[in-house]
Amino acid sequence: MVRTVPRRYRVGRRGRVLLTILATCVALIGSVTVASAADFLPDDWSNLASDQTETTKPWRPTQPRNPAVGSTPAPLPPPPSLPPPDAAPPQPEAPPEPKPEEKAPEEKAPEKKPEAEKKPEKKPEEKSGGPAASLSGPESSVVALTNQRRADAGCGQLSTDQRLANAAQGHVDDMAANGYFAHNSQDGRTFDQRIRAAGYPSPGGENIAQGQQSAEEVVQAWMDSPGHRRNILDCSYKRIGTALNTNGMYWAQEFGR
Repeated sequence: MVRTVPRRYRVGRRGRVLLTILATCVALIGSVTVASAADFLPDDWSNLASDQTETTKPWRPTQPRNPAVGSTPAPLPPPPSLPPPDAAPPQPEAPPEPKPEEKAPEEKAPEKKPEAEKKPEKKPEEKSGGPAASLSGPESSVVALTNQRRADAGCGQLSTDQRLANAAQGHVDDMAANGYFAHNSQDGRTFDQRIRAAGYPSPGGENIAQGQQSAEEVVQAWMDSPGHRRNILDCSYKRIGTALNTNGMYWAQEFGR
């Protein structure tokens, strides 16, 4: 007698994965009833499953995370209240205006009165004016020729002064008596010392000569000498005194400021 053995079906791992995916899709669709894997297997699946050599745990569908059908969702929070359309937007509060600080009145320093300009004290001037010399002859001609040369140079005229004439006469007489020719006397006095000794306060210069026979000759000799010429054409001189000693023809010219 031949014994027939029913054919057994073995579901592998790949088949179980497919069945799991299919069951999940059914649950997502929203079916109320939960399908089990046995509903999709043939009638003899239980017999096949008992004869399997591999031990498998029965499949159970997982509960979907979606909320259950018929449940009410939680109420949403109310929307924030909006101002009416006609209401003006709130304006930011203006910061308080800073109050100006009241400054204390500044104390004005007492105004200094301008000091009156002190005028330099004038020293009493020694008057150089004196009596005019009474000159004649060659001495008077020397003064006239000297003023003529000064006029040509643009200088003022010299006035004769008896004190200067006395200083000049004393020097030519001393040179003629002692036989020397120099500006310094043999006693050591200089021309300005002799002029002050004669009473004139502001000596200027001195010209001397010896041997010339006329006023024209002696004035020309002085003009040819740079030092003597400078005395004749010095515009700062104001007074003059001349003298002649014919004993040796000694000439002298004294200038004063």
